[in-house]
Amino acid sequence: MDSLVIYHSRSGNTKKVAHAIGSVVGAEVKDLEYVKPEDVKNNSLVGIGSGCYYGRPAEEIVEFLKDLDDLEGTPFFVFGTHGGQTSFLCILQSKIEEIGGKILGSWSCNGETYKGRFEGHPDDKDLEDANKFAISILSQMR
Repeated sequence: MDSLVIYHSRSGNTKKVAHAIGSVVGAEVKDLEYVKPEDVKNNSLVGIGSGCYYGRPAEEIVEFLKDLDDLEGTPFFVFGTHGGQTSFLCILQSKIEEIGGKILGSWSCNGETYKGRFEGHPDDKDLEDANKFAISILSQMR
């Protein structure tokens, strides 16, 4: 199964989670900066990860999703890190459903903020939980 995990991370929090999830699902993990829309079409499972910025996913991720089309039924999962708000995941899910993607699940954890809130996160327990989430996604692909 060809899988791709795409992330956007300003602080490195979401990058850590992306690599943890990617190692479990056996996916290629790529920073959004290096992903083209056609890269998504060649995969049977796609993960999209973002930090939360004032209650929203990274604008770069939202713009990237607008460039995708004809993904009817492609399995996706979303994940991210935040400083307390999780509504950004609903926005990601909606954008993916608009282009025909099928959402298998979503997951998030606290991430250390620029003001030092949630210092040390994502921590080992967060990454362990991310791995459990990844296993649950894989079980849906069988």
